[in-house]
Amino acid sequence: MQNNIMPLPPCRDVMTRNLKCVPEYEQLSTVVKLFEENGFHHAPVLNKDGHLSGIISLTDIDKMRMSASIFKNETQEEYNEALFESLFAKAVMTRNVVQLHPSDSIEHAHRIFKENKFRAIPIVEGDQLVGLITPLDLLDYFFNQN
Repeated sequence: MQNNIMPLPPCRDVMTRNLKCVPEYEQLSTVVKLFEENGFHHAPVLNKDGHLSGIISLTDIDKMRMSASIFKNETQEEYNEALFESLFAKAVMTRNVVQLHPSDSIEHAHRIFKENKFRAIPIVEGDQLVGLITPLDLLDYFFNQN
């Protein structure tokens, strides 16, 4: 009897390649605008050498915005916003990010998503960021198989 199950493709066949990346010292307000203008939720953060140093999400920024709001009355909201505006991506990003290689299977990516709360995995070859994979990328792959 022949096995009709096709092997799953590697991450390189499913990942998002045209990434919008954020420098470590980008102001959070600029990162928020980038997310709003492009309709995404995550961005890789690059160091001064152009290598991956972390990942930042809108959820990370929202958590920081809430913790940076030390005053809760109207007269102090301006101070709270100035405090938030002084922060950089490096202060909020997730460090020590799980990474995959372009040749890793999407099944491996799926297992990582199931076991963790994050929703984006950088794809790195050597020391170069080459893509990003999200659960939406996996869904798109499976729904476009017909």
